[in-house]
Amino acid sequence: MVSLFGHSTYHFDVLTAWFCLLAVSQAYVNVALRKPAYIQDQYRNNEICAASNAVDGHKSVLRHYRVIHRLGGQENKKYTVNRQSYEEARKSVYVLSEQYENISSDEDENTFALQTEESLCNLCEVEVYGCPGGFYGTNCSIACPDTNCYCHLETGTCRGCKPGYQGYLCKLACNSGSYGLGCSESCGQCLDVDKCLNTNGTCLTGCSAGYRGHTCDKPCQYGFFGPDCCDKCNDACDGCNNINGSCDSGCNRGWQGFDCQDACNSGSYGVGCSESCGQCLDVDKCLNTNGTCLTGCSAGYRGHTCDKPCQYGFFGPDCGDKCNDACDGCNNINGSCDSGCNRGWQGFDCQDACNSGSYGVGCSESCGQCLDVDKCLNTYGTCLNGCSAGYRGYMCNKPCQYGFFGPNCGDKCNDTCDGCNNINGSCDSGCNPGWQGFDCQDACDKGSFGNNCSETCGQCRDVDQCSSINGTCSTGCVAGYQGDLCKTPCPYGFFGPDCDDRCNDTCDGCNRFNGSCDSGCNPGWQGFDCQNTCDKGSFGGNCSKTCGHCRYVDQCSNINGKCLTGCDAGYQGELCKTYCDKGTFGMYCKEKCGHCRDNKQCFHTNGTCLTGCIAGFQGHQCKTLCHRGFFGENCAYECADTCNDCNDVTGLYKTDLHTFICDWRCGIRQETTGITLHYIALESSKHKQKRHRQCGSN
Repeated sequence: MVSLFGHSTYHFDVLTAWFCLLAVSQAYVNVALRKPAYIQDQYRNNEICAASNAVDGHKSVLRHYRVIHRLGGQENKKYTVNRQSYEEARKSVYVLSEQYENISSDEDENTFALQTEESLCNLCEVEVYGCPGGFYGTNCSIACPDTNCYCHLETGTCRGCKPGYQGYLCKLACNSGSYGLGCSESCGQCLDVDKCLNTNGTCLTGCSAGYRGHTCDKPCQYGFFGPDCCDKCNDACDGCNNINGSCDSGCNRGWQGFDCQDACNSGSYGVGCSESCGQCLDVDKCLNTNGTCLTGCSAGYRGHTCDKPCQYGFFGPDCGDKCNDACDGCNNINGSCDSGCNRGWQGFDCQDACNSGSYGVGCSESCGQCLDVDKCLNTYGTCLNGCSAGYRGYMCNKPCQYGFFGPNCGDKCNDTCDGCNNINGSCDSGCNPGWQGFDCQDACDKGSFGNNCSETCGQCRDVDQCSSINGTCSTGCVAGYQGDLCKTPCPYGFFGPDCDDRCNDTCDGCNRFNGSCDSGCNPGWQGFDCQNTCDKGSFGGNCSKTCGHCRYVDQCSNINGKCLTGCDAGYQGELCKTYCDKGTFGMYCKEKCGHCRDNKQCFHTNGTCLTGCIAGFQGHQCKTLCHRGFFGENCAYECADTCNDCNDVTGLYKTDLHTFICDWRCGIRQETTGITLHYIALESSKHKQKRHRQCGSN
């Protein structure tokens, strides 16, 4: 956007914009010439693209301007001037381009702006024409009747008040304290509010203390105060009150008190004097602003603020002195060994080595068995000339290893000793197994062995051959025992010396000494020493169980009762004690029962149907069909005389094509097909008497 700021000297009622060479009436004046101008977004930040070039009156040189969208959330009210009428337009985006549509006027600021859709344009010159202020008419030759009004370009009528005036025909100046267009703006901090210019708010007699600018609406810049903002704030203040110069906003670093006139107290510095100085050599030379010690640090401290103690191992002024090597560090001020001594040293300032026989940190550890205790190194306890008899290691704090003793642990203990005294080799810790007496020179007494000869020999065949060390029987065991020590009884099934003999297989174990069957016989055997099998028909432990239905009783196992050659007819299973399954009978239960009336009543040995046969069958196994002329259960019924044979089950007469019922009483054959029939049962009785039942109705 390019804006041109005008003044009330010119009349802005009718405006026209021209680019480059544009012919206009010579009666009007270019009111934009050399007026203030600005561009919202200048194309290049140099003199060639300055906004003032568009109103400099030089139309022979092309200037370049670039304007982007104005960013803003609220709408701006503009008035577009087209000859003598006002057209209201509301827009929030204004851009400058060669192709423009109109000129907008902001009445509040007397601003003229070009608007376009383009973001880049080549602008030569902007000219805005109108009558000079206070005139109207075709040739701008007629003076406006009301000097405080904007008069119509053609008629001269009052179109509104100029800034600073109000009321009918704009004859009244703004009230005291207000100014501008419509008297809507408030005067600033004028020295005399009645001297606030009603047109633009200029304070004619200057500003009240603490304010500046021609309208006196800006407080003094930072660091100044008073009338015309000519007085400078105290340097110790963080700014100051713009009216009276008091330090209302506080003091700068290092200052305090009313109006910040006082430096921080000795020993403090910084913002609000809240920080404490370090260990300055002269605390009065602690800089009040940042705490720097101007004359250096006291002994034992370092850094520009002297707040750090000397590094480890140093002390004194400027931390230039080195601590005693025997000290564990030292006092940073005077070098004394406040924090203790290094290993091997003691006393004031750690000047003394540890006492004879001690070493280490604080001399708190005792030396070992050094050959010369005065040759125990005070730092780590090393025995410099070796160890006393019975000890080893560079600190001589370990006794000789097991089995050795004497100087440098070079002597070997007696083999019968359980180790020995590390100094003189005596058997202080006892004897090895099998030995006893002073220095362990004697073997155990006969019949004992082991540690301290405290254990008793086992059942050795020769007690003199019991090892005194571990109790082993070198010539073996007496009858009934086994093992190296002959203390373990024979296991089940064995007996005799060293348990080498095996018990009789028919015995349930045996006497471990002589092999007799003291504990009884295995199943299937009986008699003295279990030499006899069970009697025929019995088996098992003590021959107490009875054999089953074996085919041959001699083939019943005497041990477990199994029938070795199979079962008798009607029985099954290994012991032949189980009946055949229902519906089977005979040897091996392989035969199937006949047509018994009750299948459960088929006898398991020979298949006899104990309750008779079903209809159509006869015989003791019910496997034979009825003879010709008979039918029914057990074939007990005779066929009718009129029938030529009949069904074995029902007694009905059958041919290949039809089925007939024979009526012996009526001599009538009734033919039936596909229906349920009643039949004539001719029951054979003891006297062959015949009973009948009529087949059909009379």
